[in-house]
Amino acid sequence: MIFVAGRNSSNGKVLCHICEEANSRTYFVENELELKAEWFEGVETVGISGATSTPQWLMERVKFTIEQRIGAFHASVV
Repeated sequence: MIFVAGRNSSNGKVLCHICEEANSRTYFVENELELKAEWFEGVETVGISGATSTPQWLMERVKFTIEQRIGAFHASVV
């Protein structure tokens, strides 16, 4: 799970923690530049979510970067 939010977002921190409880492979990023290829090793599906204030376009940009730069697997914005 890739969680997209601003570092200072209180809502983002709480929601990311909930994601981490469900999936230990949850990573917090502010934008697509923070993605690391090793996070996706052995992964077939990636979920992308964000805080209430995270713009949809930013999550879509993270999705595009994952699909184009990191690997050929299915990424979904949820």
